[in-house]
Amino acid sequence: MTTRRIFDGIKVVDFGWVGVGPISAKHLADHGATVIRVESTQRPDVLRLAGPFAGGKPGINRSQFWADYNSSKLSVGLNLATETGRALARRLVVEWADVVVEGYTPKQMRAWGLHYEDLSRDRPDLVMLSTSQMGQTGPYNLYAGYGTQAAALAGYYNVTGWPDRPPVVVYGAYTDMLTPHFNVALLAAALDRRRRTGRGLWIDTSQMEVGILCQGAAVLDYTANGRVAVRKGNRDDRAIPHGVFPCGGEDRWVAIAVFTDEQWKGLCRVIERDELASDPAYATAARRREHEGAIEELIAAWTRQLSPQEAMARLQAVGVPAGAVLWMSDLHEDPHIRHWGFFEWPEHPVIGAAPYDGFMSHFSKTPGRLDRAPKIAEHTEHVMREVLRLSDEEIGQMLATEAIEFPPE
Repeated sequence: MTTRRIFDGIKVVDFGWVGVGPISAKHLADHGATVIRVESTQRPDVLRLAGPFAGGKPGINRSQFWADYNSSKLSVGLNLATETGRALARRLVVEWADVVVEGYTPKQMRAWGLHYEDLSRDRPDLVMLSTSQMGQTGPYNLYAGYGTQAAALAGYYNVTGWPDRPPVVVYGAYTDMLTPHFNVALLAAALDRRRRTGRGLWIDTSQMEVGILCQGAAVLDYTANGRVAVRKGNRDDRAIPHGVFPCGGEDRWVAIAVFTDEQWKGLCRVIERDELASDPAYATAARRREHEGAIEELIAAWTRQLSPQEAMARLQAVGVPAGAVLWMSDLHEDPHIRHWGFFEWPEHPVIGAAPYDGFMSHFSKTPGRLDRAPKIAEHTEHVMREVLRLSDEEIGQMLATEAIEFPPE
């Protein structure tokens, strides 16, 4: 007997773009929701054209970057530049969907006649997630961009980097990685409310605001104390020492953070400098900060003799927070990640077997199941016939007006 998943029976139309919207909908799909991704070959998602590609050969169905963000979904080819394409999208929502996910600036869904105000008149029980960069209202609501820009606007780059150098960009579209975790929780709450009341809900999530929320300590420090956070490299106001230290091998590192006097004593014992643990000059964090550079040199001399994993294990054994800095290739060999079965390798008809990121949460009684991502417009015929119940003649008319698209040859 197949185990039910937590979102079984939930029907989602995904108008997402690039990262945050598609990732949010992916988590619903991996946990049982039927998610139909609306796409068009006339203006494909830019991630479909971004590598890594299967075999290093570009192609609209060869991007594992896109596939990883769109696992377990169906794909329908709808050209929303046409009136008929927009009408079909509206029918798909009004006649079928429980949830709509979209990630455009506010003007786009209004221009298509697919804004919550338009849709909810016919579907008052609809749950809709609008997850834009700056939110739906306010003077900056039409600002376009990606998570890289939202992270900049949320203040991240002013605190990442070294004090004597320009700001450093956090790797990747940072707020695209943060926001889906909030979105999934919000959607689950909205669906529970809908189950209890029969009423829908419009969720407005701003990537910038999520980014600010995750900078809480720095924001509160300014609010309460008037202190503005600045770039400090790898150093920290509370932990000393705190940083990333070189290990044996090429470009190998270990991260270490010492927050308490007990952890400091454990560090001194492991690096075989017990005399420092009893030296009054190093007795408190404030005193240690006066010698931070010298302490970092002592630690680096010790870590260079070890692999990151060896250094991490020895420090962890005495209660010192430490973590090996892993390469992407290391993640696939890591025994803990393998234990969880995090990476899954479903077979794709074009890409073949390739790794997909697994679940961010595990449910003991309703486990998820990850399926491969779709080819573009792969399920157009299924959606037209089985979901919208169009006849052969109607489908022919839609094709003639270029409102719908079948998979390209």
